[in-house]
Amino acid sequence: MFPLSSWAQIEDDSVFYISLIGEHEQLQRLRTQLRADLPRCHVVLTEDVYTPGEYWLELTSLTGTKAVALNTVQVEVQADRLVCFGDNHNDLPMFEIADVSLAVANATPKVRRAATATIGGNAAEGVAEWLALNTQLGS
Repeated sequence: MFPLSSWAQIEDDSVFYISLIGEHEQLQRLRTQLRADLPRCHVVLTEDVYTPGEYWLELTSLTGTKAVALNTVQVEVQADRLVCFGDNHNDLPMFEIADVSLAVANATPKVRRAATATIGGNAAEGVAEWLALNTQLGS
């Protein structure tokens, strides 16, 4: 734990993740305020796909997003293709950089629209089934 007395103590290039769970209206007000106070921070407010009515406000550094992590791994392993899976709005940045972006069937409508394709839902082991099928095919 690293207690902070102000947002200024977070360095712009630090990797951090903060998640707040609460009521939509309160989190929306905080999101609006944080966008002004932290313009160089990735901020996502979304309803949890697994617990309707529960809202999450997620804050990450611009260097700590899923997209940055995937890009780093792709470069490190020298992969010529990037395939990713997602279900919620925090997955959209990685969809933008992926060659193939797959939304699970239970993903939010916005995520399904942004995806290359939609696969089976999490309860139906959609990701595992897709990986098994595509590993066997060598694609």
